[in-house]
Amino acid sequence: MAFGLRWIRSPWWDGFWLLSGLPIGLVIMLTCPGKVFALACAIMILDTAHIVSPLLLAWSQPQLRAIVRREWGAHLLFPAIIVLLCLKLDMATILGLGFAWNVYHYGAQNFGVASLYGAGRDRALRALICVGGTALIFGLVPQFWPSIFGFNHYPGTLSPALGILLWSSFAFNHWLTDIALSSRVAKWHWPFIAIVLALGAVWLGLSSRGLLSDQTVQVLVRLRAAVGFIHFVYSARIWKLSDPQVRETIGEELFA
Repeated sequence: MAFGLRWIRSPWWDGFWLLSGLPIGLVIMLTCPGKVFALACAIMILDTAHIVSPLLLAWSQPQLRAIVRREWGAHLLFPAIIVLLCLKLDMATILGLGFAWNVYHYGAQNFGVASLYGAGRDRALRALICVGGTALIFGLVPQFWPSIFGFNHYPGTLSPALGILLWSSFAFNHWLTDIALSSRVAKWHWPFIAIVLALGAVWLGLSSRGLLSDQTVQVLVRLRAAVGFIHFVYSARIWKLSDPQVRETIGEELFA
């Protein structure tokens, strides 16, 4: 199986789904003032859609479903424990753990995509650049520049511009990549995308103010956080290209 193919599908498909982070970041940076509501809606829908993508893929693709069913402790029991913990822990702890795990998760996806493209012969160096670089940008840079990813309190504006560019480029590219690759491996591309986007829209509706009581929304936020942690677990397993079974499954479907 050739993981060193220049394009996974085509220049246009790859360009839109996998390599569009920087253009999206530039557009958001230049047009964000006055469009915060629309941006917030896009963030909530796409973020949720990407979170449910590895779960839907794992349970809809026969070979991957066999893996998660066989490893039931990690993919059924552990998620149940995660849900219970998210309902009990204070939100500060949940957000802290989520941020740290998410930084690694972003870096791991960057490493995985670079591996699919066959970028570089040195696997260790590729991992260091992808995972270490992501940790540097999101973990260390804010320590020296605390406001770089901060939203200010003026309606319709975000600050600073560099933070918008960096965050948007990484986040939107990450979400689109997860959705697109999962849909390809699932072999029902557009229906898969439609389902996960619909689930994202449902979450947007449920989290809207006034629809549900504040207490119910707080519980839903905790459950949403739990699903986020569970998606880390599933994503790490079903995209573990060092596993021959996963590599064979991913390769057959992704490059078909």
